[in-house]
Amino acid sequence: METEKGELNTKLNDKDTILQTLIDGLNAMQREQTKERKSREELEEKVLRLEKMSSEFQRKLDEQRREVNERLGVVAKEVIHSIFSHMFRTASEGDGGEGSSVQK
Repeated sequence: METEKGELNTKLNDKDTILQTLIDGLNAMQREQTKERKSREELEEKVLRLEKMSSEFQRKLDEQRREVNERLGVVAKEVIHSIFSHMFRTASEGDGGEGSSVQK
């Protein structure tokens, strides 16, 4: 009887050990999954911040491009005006003043 009782206790202890090992393994897996979830959430937040920064950068770039294009348009008009003014002055000076009626 005492031997049977000892064997049963040994079996129960073995089963308890196995169950505790399984519980520890499940807890470790749960902790790992929690870490992975947090890491994924942090990455998603970083992606959202980068997308926002990229959008803001693109907006500023578009704004600067418009400003540069506007300035280039003004400069181009001034250059064209200067070229034509010079051509008309040269033409009026070169033919004895007959083209002097042309104004800037």
